[in-house]
Amino acid sequence: MSGSPVYEAEIVPGFEVSPDVAAAMERLHAGETEGDESEILRSTADWRSTTVTDYRLIGVYAGRTGLPDDAPQSLGRVWHVQAVLDLLEDAVEAGHPYPE
Repeated sequence: MSGSPVYEAEIVPGFEVSPDVAAAMERLHAGETEGDESEILRSTADWRSTTVTDYRLIGVYAGRTGLPDDAPQSLGRVWHVQAVLDLLEDAVEAGHPYPE
């Protein structure tokens, strides 16, 4: 499992919309307006309030702490995303200890 991505899941409010509303939103976002998008988006009959799960990468799994006999009580260790980025940014190229 070491090296696996670790995600944080958060349930947030959201909307479900009809295919027409979704297409109108995509056209507006792309700047391809045809004039009828505002009418489609004003009609709230095609909007339904719901909740969605939002996932966010928080780090990389690096093993667990605790004795092997305490496996159910051990804690997972995670390298935070920013720590990994900092390591990569400050990386120093190492030479091979046994050059040919």
